[in-house]
Amino acid sequence: MAWRQAGVYLSHYTGAQWSETSRVALSDMRPGDLVFYGSSGPSSHHVGLYIGGGLMIDAPHTGAQVRIESIYWGDLLSSGGRP
Repeated sequence: MAWRQAGVYLSHYTGAQWSETSRVALSDMRPGDLVFYGSSGPSSHHVGLYIGGGLMIDAPHTGAQVRIESIYWGDLLSSGGRP
């Protein structure tokens, strides 16, 4: 939704968001980039919005509070996405 406010359309499904974005190394991430979780990008099961300093905005599931969390979860993919 944040990217849509900026005029960029991304699909709802995380695997589609992976294919709709350019790869960026985690060390080169900038605020607004997407971080993906899963066994591979196309089959990723979760995405967060990077805000810098190793943190992301995370909306865990419908009905849960949106929160700021570390990006360093066990199944963090080695590259993120930049729309």
